[in-house]
This record gives sequence, C-alpha cells and structure tokens, in this order.
Amino acid sequence: LFSGLYKEVTANPPRRAREHRADFLLYEVLDRVVKQLQPITMAYNARLGWFHKKMQALKDSFDRAWLSEISDYRLELEEVKGSIRPLCTVVASIIRDDEISKEATTFLEDVEDHLNQITL
Repeated sequence: LFSGLYKEVTANPPRRAREHRADFLLYEVLDRVVKQLQPITMAYNARLGWFHKKMQALKDSFDRAWLSEISDYRLELEEVKGSIRPLCTVVASIIRDDEISKEATTFLEDVEDHLNQITL
C-alpha cells in the first residue's frame, strides 16, 4: 500500500503527490486505503448475489445449509461496513476543513463517493 506511494513521492521527476500540498498527499493515502477495501466488499456482495440468483432459480429446493452461510456473510459484511463508516466521517470532516485546497477537496469527494458505494 505505502511502498507505491513512497515511490511516487520520491520519484524523479517529481510526480503529482510531491508537487502539491500535504492535503493532496492525504488524499493519496485515503484513496489507496479505500481502493484496498473495495475488493473485499465486492467479493461479499458477489457471493450474496450468487446466492440470491440460486434462491430465485431453485425456489423450494434451495439448500437450507446455505442459509447459515448467507447469514454469516451478511454479518461479516456488516462488520466490515461498520469498520469503514468511521472513515466516512473522517473524510467528510476533512472535506469541510477550510485548510484543504479546492483541488484536494474535489479528489477527496471522489474518495467519499467510493466509501459511500462500499457502505451501501
């Protein structure tokens, strides 16, 4: 996660992360964290979607043992989302901060959108 950011910050010629203020570096860190979270929630949603399709197709012959697995997945997904929600609050607070540049705010709003997609 951070090795790629370190390479970008120390690269010659300087890249975006080094040419901007520290608020842009903050955006880079948050964006990379959120990108790491997305595949986790997508995997859970994909598995639950698969179960939903099976349930629709099989109707009465849906394997009851799967219900326990579905319940476990839903609980785990809610725990993951519960861990992510405080990050949403932090990002929203940073966006409202007057010390954050307009450019960084725009990028941070994109991070906020991705977080909202994850937690829906």
